[in-house]
Amino acid sequence: MARNHSTGSVLMVNHRHLSLFPRVIQNTRVSFVLVVVSCAAVSLCASHLPVRANKDHPSWSEINNSIKRTPADFHLWIKKGDAELNALDDDAALKDFTEAIRLAPNSTEGYIHRSDLYRHLGKFDKAEQDGKKALEIAYALPQPANADVVRDAAAHLAHLDALRGDLKSCLAIYEKLYEKFHAPKDAIELGIYNFKLKRYDVAQKNLELGLQTNPREFESLGVLAECYEMQHKYKEALKTYTKAIDIIKEEHRNFLTHHRYLLLEKRGAVEKVLGDEKAAAQDIAAARSVRDGIFEIVPFRSSMPDK
Repeated sequence: MARNHSTGSVLMVNHRHLSLFPRVIQNTRVSFVLVVVSCAAVSLCASHLPVRANKDHPSWSEINNSIKRTPADFHLWIKKGDAELNALDDDAALKDFTEAIRLAPNSTEGYIHRSDLYRHLGKFDKAEQDGKKALEIAYALPQPANADVVRDAAAHLAHLDALRGDLKSCLAIYEKLYEKFHAPKDAIELGIYNFKLKRYDVAQKNLELGLQTNPREFESLGVLAECYEMQHKYKEALKTYTKAIDIIKEEHRNFLTHHRYLLLEKRGAVEKVLGDEKAAAQDIAAARSVRDGIFEIVPFRSSMPDK
C-alpha cells in the first residue's frame, strides 16, 4: 500500500510500499492485469524520489521539531516512521508506528502502517494481527463516514490474505464489506475473487451488478467477458470483449498496450469458436501488432456486427 506523506518541501515515500503499487497486481484481475502500466507507474514514482532518504536532510529536522512541538500528534509519528523506512531503518520505523498506535489506539492508520512493515519483515502473523485490528476498528467507527476507512482496511487485509494464497479469506472480507455497504465497487471485488475461485456464474452476477454504476470500467468488463467465455456463453463474451476494447481505444489510445494485446487475442479466440475465421484472424494479427508496438500496420477493428 503506497502512502505519500509530504514533509516540508520534500516528498517522503516508503519505497518498500511501492512494491505493492497498485494492489491490482497482487489482486490480479485475471490474465490481462495491467502489469506493464503498473510497473511503469512504479518506475515513474521512483524516478522522482531519492533512492534512500538522507537523515541529514532538513526535512528530518522539520519532522523532529514538529514532534517536539506536538508530541501527541500520532500522524507525525507515522510520517516519521515512513521517513525511517526510506532510510532503511526498520527498527526505528517499528518504534514510530508503535508509538502512533499508543497515541491513537482507535485509529486504523498506525495499525495498517505497522502491518505493512511486518509484511516486509516476513512476520505475516503479526501483519495479519494488525490488519485484523485495523478492520475491527474501522467497522466500529460511526456511519457513514467510516465507509472509505473500512474499505481501505479491508483491502489491506485482503492483500495480506492474497499474498498467502488464501483467496477464500479474501472473498469473505469482501462479502462482509458488500453486506454492510452494498457498494458497486465491492460487488466488483467479489466478482474478481469468485472468478479466481472458478465460481464463474456467481462472479458473473457480481460483476454485472458492479458494472451497472460504472459500465466503462474496462478491466472489470474483461473479467466479465472471461466469465461468459468460461461458461461457454460465447456471444456474450464476444460482445463484452468488444466493449472493453472499444473503451480502451476511445479513452486510453495506445497507452494500455498490454490490455489491448490480451483482449484482442481473447476476442479472436472467441470469434474462432463462433466460426468467424476472418474476424479471428484480424484480431490475432492486430494483437500481434500491438504486442510488437506496430499500431499502423493492422487496423484496430472495434466494430462488431450483430450475430
